[in-house]
Amino acid sequence: MRLRNFEFVLKNIINSCKNSNIVVYEQFSDNNNAENIIKKYKEIVKYKKIEVGKVFNKSVLLNKLVEDTKSKYIWSVDSDFFTNYREVEQIILEEGWEIIQPYKKIVLLNDTETEICINENSINLTGVHETNNCLGKFSFVVSRKTFESVGGFDENYIGWGFQDLDFFYNKIDLNNLSQKICNNYAVHLYHTPAKSNTYSENKKMYYAKKLDLI
Repeated sequence: MRLRNFEFVLKNIINSCKNSNIVVYEQFSDNNNAENIIKKYKEIVKYKKIEVGKVFNKSVLLNKLVEDTKSKYIWSVDSDFFTNYREVEQIILEEGWEIIQPYKKIVLLNDTETEICINENSINLTGVHETNNCLGKFSFVVSRKTFESVGGFDENYIGWGFQDLDFFYNKIDLNNLSQKICNNYAVHLYHTPAKSNTYSENKKMYYAKKLDLI
């Protein structure tokens, strides 16, 4: 399911965003499946496998990606996030914002709804549940200046979970940054829930930092 979602999202980004550099970084790969998909688009997409540590670390990947690129803006897209990418790119090209939220609402699709979305290549919001807009969740845009001013993502968050929230709600001062929320909907494509042995520890660290306990 994750590979199905990944290729669908990648193809739509390629078709929608003609002014963006598309980069895929991966820390671990099962049977090189993702890499084999990217080979179909090797003239358009830059791919790099990062050999860092023995445990997946999303923060390390994001920081390394920003370090290796020169773009004025960083647009992070989870492999299960589908929206009107073209609209987001147009707002980025305005270059008037430090933070851009790529959607105003996101809906979580079940497996059947995801199949319809992929087969029809459209965002169908019928019968799905909305989740509240949360800055940094699933996808975000931040200026390089803002990202580098706070040293990027905290690499003490191991695995995945809460590093995005930590960046936006602990590390940077949103009150002093220009922000834009795109006027479009997004969907999260269904996949079998991922297991994380570090999620609860990341959660504790996030709230401890928020309360200035560490």
